[in-house]
Amino acid sequence: MRITEIDKTLHAYQVTVAIPERGTVKTIIFAANSADAKALANSIYGRTAVRSLVEERPPSPEQQQAKALNNRAKALKAQAGQIKARAAMKKADDAATRARKPRPPSDFAAVHA
Repeated sequence: MRITEIDKTLHAYQVTVAIPERGTVKTIIFAANSADAKALANSIYGRTAVRSLVEERPPSPEQQQAKALNNRAKALKAQAGQIKARAAMKKADDAATRARKPRPPSDFAAVHA
């Protein structure tokens, strides 16, 4: 269960924070509104370190379905690759088994007749 299913009043905000001698990092803050998110980010990271604050929108049902179908397609493609690899291994193993079997000479029937 996600937190958004429990409490619909909290929103996710992506905060970009400047780290001295390191560049910038991104983090997520959950707050009721953008003013609270900005105040929380300023109190945690310092007023001068917060570079941007953007609300993250949850994906729409269509986007979620498209992502799920894309993930399923990738999984099926990987599974097909594994099946092909197993078939190739079995074919190679069968060929190796046939190569190890001793063959009678071609004139074996003439000698033992």
